[in-house]
Amino acid sequence: MNGDETAGAMVEGEDTSLLIVEDDKPFLTRLARAMETRGFVVE
Repeated sequence: MNGDETAGAMVEGEDTSLLIVEDDKPFLTRLARAMETRGFVVE
């Protein structure tokens, strides 16, 4: 995948939950926002 394909990628299927475990708070926040934009429910 190139950058254009990745930017438009959306989650498909029934389970859209995502658990992110990260000790770098700024990175965690940014990653969570990015995954929510792609259709995941971040916990």
